[in-house]
Amino acid sequence: MKRGSIARGKKVNLLNVHQMEFEPEVLEDIQTNNSETPRIPHIIHFIFISGLQGKDGIPWFYKPNVNSFLHFNPNLTYYFWTKKSARNLISLRQPDLLSTWDNYPLVINKADALRYVLLYEFGGVYVDLDMKCMRPLDRATIKYACILTPEPFEHSAILFKIPFLLSTAFMMCRPKHPFMKQAILSLQEFSRRRNMLAIAGPLFLTTMFKRYNKFQPGDEFRMKTDFESNSPYFYKGSLRQDHNNAVYVANTLYFMSSFDTQVNFQRVCNDTQRRIVKRGCFLWNKRKNSKTKHPFSYTDHKWAHIYSVDELTHMIPIENVILRSKLKIWQPGNHE
Repeated sequence: MKRGSIARGKKVNLLNVHQMEFEPEVLEDIQTNNSETPRIPHIIHFIFISGLQGKDGIPWFYKPNVNSFLHFNPNLTYYFWTKKSARNLISLRQPDLLSTWDNYPLVINKADALRYVLLYEFGGVYVDLDMKCMRPLDRATIKYACILTPEPFEHSAILFKIPFLLSTAFMMCRPKHPFMKQAILSLQEFSRRRNMLAIAGPLFLTTMFKRYNKFQPGDEFRMKTDFESNSPYFYKGSLRQDHNNAVYVANTLYFMSSFDTQVNFQRVCNDTQRRIVKRGCFLWNKRKNSKTKHPFSYTDHKWAHIYSVDELTHMIPIENVILRSKLKIWQPGNHE
């Protein structure tokens, strides 16, 4: 069998295919079609909820990241969301969520929950401020109705002992997608979880994906059944990847290839007997010294780990970063 390919339709257990790999190699660009109308609107959403009175805008060190999206996507519309505009939106569009949102203990919980509302109400691209853009996103908005990407597999396998963990740092979706609606309706249920990532973050998103696709216990270790693309090897439910209500899981290389260098993977890898962890450690050792930038990568994550700011953080008004002609600040009464 050629590396990076699987015979179409052949059902094989995940652990028997590319024993130490989690997804095919990327040998071509993300799939698209000939449609002139994107399924995912050409909107990019940025969020920064500072948590401190008078600390508005974005921290100065995020400006280059925002500029990278502006550089490669000059014709997209940009929304910027603050605590005030976010709360106004939720109170008008998703009032049943407002009490849960108001009572979240941490700023990151509010920001995590907000992104599902934005993608449901407006559609488009949600992107964390520590993401960098390296190519125009237009091609990725054409074929699929909703795109998620796993965190690097070193994270899921080594840190969580699971084959995939879906990232909340970069998501693309059409408006009114039922997956995002399910996520919104489930936020109250998960609001008291002890693990911050399970309240509305990556563990929550991964659980929502499994629930949406009707996973049974153990299905996360099953082999995928649709081999029409180079998405990761794990099972993703029965819907065709390009179905209007499907959630397409992209190969990590397209949007999320870099692992978090602040994590001490070596400590875990020196003392493990778990097969899934060994696979993650194999991948980490293979990639840890690589500096290669892939020509098909659209974005990458810088893993800044900043959820709020302090009194010393220098903030930049968003209007000083994004031209007013490209920027939308949502106000109550807007029907957009």
